[in-house]
Amino acid sequence: MTALESRAVPDVAVLRRPARVRLLWFLVATAVLLALMVASVALGSRDVGWSDIVAALQGADATMEQAAVTKRIPRTLLAVLVGAAFGLAGAVMQGVTRNPLADPGILGVNMGASLAVVTAMVTFGLSSATGYLWAAILGAGLAAVFVYAVGSLGRGGATPLKLALAGAATSAALASLISAFVLPRNDAAGGFRSWQIGGVGGATYDTIRQALPFLAVGLAICVLSARALNSLALGDELAAGLGERVAVVRAVAALGAVLLCGAATAVAGPIGFVGLVVPHVCRLLVRLDHRWLLPFSALLGASLLTRRRRRPDGGAPGGDRRGHRDGADRRPVLHPHRPPAEGTRAVSTTTLDAVTHGRVRRTLRRRGVLVVLAVLVVAAFAVSLMAGRTFHPPADVLAVIAGEDVPGASFTVGTLRLPRAVLAILAGACFGLGGVTFQTMLRNPLASPDIIGISSGASAAAAFAIVTLHLGEAGVSAFAIVVGLAVALVVYTLSFKDGVAGTRLVLIGIGIAATLDSVTAYVLTQAAEWDLQEAMRWLTGSLNGATWAETVPVAVAVAVLAPVLLSQARDLAMMQLGDDAAAALGVRLERTRILVIVAAVGLIAFATAATGPIAFVAFLSGPIAARIVGPAGSLLLPSALVGALLVLVADFAGQYAFDTRYPVGVVTGVLGAPYLIYLLIRTNRAGGSL
Repeated sequence: MTALESRAVPDVAVLRRPARVRLLWFLVATAVLLALMVASVALGSRDVGWSDIVAALQGADATMEQAAVTKRIPRTLLAVLVGAAFGLAGAVMQGVTRNPLADPGILGVNMGASLAVVTAMVTFGLSSATGYLWAAILGAGLAAVFVYAVGSLGRGGATPLKLALAGAATSAALASLISAFVLPRNDAAGGFRSWQIGGVGGATYDTIRQALPFLAVGLAICVLSARALNSLALGDELAAGLGERVAVVRAVAALGAVLLCGAATAVAGPIGFVGLVVPHVCRLLVRLDHRWLLPFSALLGASLLTRRRRRPDGGAPGGDRRGHRDGADRRPVLHPHRPPAEGTRAVSTTTLDAVTHGRVRRTLRRRGVLVVLAVLVVAAFAVSLMAGRTFHPPADVLAVIAGEDVPGASFTVGTLRLPRAVLAILAGACFGLGGVTFQTMLRNPLASPDIIGISSGASAAAAFAIVTLHLGEAGVSAFAIVVGLAVALVVYTLSFKDGVAGTRLVLIGIGIAATLDSVTAYVLTQAAEWDLQEAMRWLTGSLNGATWAETVPVAVAVAVLAPVLLSQARDLAMMQLGDDAAAALGVRLERTRILVIVAAVGLIAFATAATGPIAFVAFLSGPIAARIVGPAGSLLLPSALVGALLVLVADFAGQYAFDTRYPVGVVTGVLGAPYLIYLLIRTNRAGGSL
C-alpha cells in the first residue's frame, strides 16, 4: 500500500467531530455564501442599492442599475449551482476512489464532456442547451469509466498514482482530438473556446431551468450515498463486512458525480480545481464523515465560484523507461522468454564470443538505423521543398538553395518552404533531444517536457507576452525561454527529496501544467481579437509563417546546447541503472542533472518560442527511437532524428493530406495521444512502474 493510499484509508476516530463544531461551521459557511451572493448582485462596475434589487426582482428594468441586477441574478444563481456541483462531485470522486488527487479535471471527466460537446456542435449540429447537457453527461461518463478502467489494470488496482496518470493521459488525448475538431471550423472555434475556458457570464434563466433537473438528480444520488462512502473509506473488505455492495456503491455514487460534472460543464464549461481544492478544505472543518463533508463541499464550492467574476455585469467571456518489472522473477531485458540462469559457472570462450558478437551486431544495427533515419529526414526535407500546391523539380530547388534567382521558385521555395522545412528539422531535433533527456535521466517514459509543465510554462509566458505586454517576436521568444527555464527549476526543486524520483516529478509537473494552462486560459479571455488569433496560432504549435528570423535563434541553440547533451550521453546511460549504481560508477549526479536539465530545457524553450508547443514530439521521439535502435548506446542522436522526421512529415501531412489545413501540433497531437494511453495501459497491465 502506498503512502497516498494509506492516508486515504482513515481511522474511524477521525470520521467524528463534535456536532456543535460542525453546526457552527455550517452556519458560518451558509452566511458566507449568502453574503457573497448579495455582493455578486450588488457590486460591479455599477453598484446598486436594495431598492434597485427589489425592483429588479419584481421585473423592473427601467434604469441601468435595474438592468444590471437583471443580468447579475441568473449569473449568481448559475455560479452557486455550478460551484456546488463541482465541489460535491470532487468530494464524491475522492470518496469513491479513495484518492486525494481525484478531481473532475485531473481524472479527465471535464475533458470528456468537452469533447462530447464539441462533437455535438461540429458533427451533429446541436445548438440547444438540452443537447449540450446530454452530450456532456455522456462524454463525462465515458471518460470516467475509461480512466477508472485504465487505472485499475495491474497489481494493486486503482491506486491514486495510476488514476492520476491515467486521467492526465486521457485529458491530453482528448484535448488533441478537440483541437482537430475545432481548428478547421472558424464558425465554431470562437464560441467553443469561450465555453472551454469556463465561466458563468452568459447565464440565463432558461439555461438554469434546463440544467436544474440533472443537477437535482445528481445531488440526490450523491447525498444518499454519503453513509456508504463512509464505509468505503474504511477499505473494501471492511465495507463488504459492514454489508455494503462495494461495486454497486461505487457505480451509483460515480453516476451522481458524473451527472453533476456533465451538467455543470455543459452550462459553464470545464472549470478546473474546484472539485480538487474544496473537499480538502472541508476536511479541515468537518473531518471525513461524508454526511457532513458532502453538504460542506457544495456550500464552499458555491462560495468559491460565486466570487469569480470574469467581467463586470455578466459580460460574455472571451520502474524505468521501459516499464521493467521489479522482483526476483524478472526476466532478461533482451530475451524476455529465456529463463534466468541457475547456479554459477565459469564464462567459457564460446560465451565471450557470443557476447562480443552480440555487441558488434547491436552496434551495426544502431549505425544502420542512424543512416536510414538521416536518409529519411533528407528525403522528407526534399519532398517538402519540391511538392505542394505547385511542384518544383529538384534542379530548381537546388538552384534556389545555391542563391540563384529562379522565376516562380525563388519565392515559393526560398521564402516560404525553405525556412519552414529548416525550422521543422531544428524544432523536431530540439523536442526529440529534450524529451529523451528527461525520460532517460528520470527513468520514466512520461517525463517529457509537454507532460511535466515545461511547455505549458513557455506557452503561458508567450500568451502573456503577446496579449498583455504586446511584445514582438524576439520579446515573446525571450520571455518564453526564461519562463520555461524557471518552471523547470520549480518542478525540479519541488520534486527533490533525497534525490529526484521520476514519479514524484511527473505528478508535480502535471499539477503545475494544469495551473499554467489555467493562467493561459485567463490571459486569453483578456485578449483583443487580433492578439487572440496570434496567441491561438502560436499555442496550437504551428510552422505557418516561419521566417529566417525565427529559425536562426533555434539553430544557434542547437549548435550550442546539443553538443552539451551529447557529451553527457555516457553519464545519462549510467543514470538509467539507478542513482547508487551511477554514483558508484563515477557519475557526479547533481552536476550532471543540472547540466542536462539546463541544456534540455534550453532546447525545448527555444523551439517552443519559435513554433509553439508542438504536441507529443518530445514524448514520442524517445520511445520510437528505443524501439527501432534497440538497447545499443545512447538514444540522444536517434531521438533527434526521429523528432525532426516527425515534425517534417506531420507538417507536410497537415498541409496537404486533408481537406482542411491543420497546424503541425494538431497532427502530432492526434498521433501521440493514443500512444500515450497505450503506454499507460501496457505498463499497468505488465505491473511495471512509471
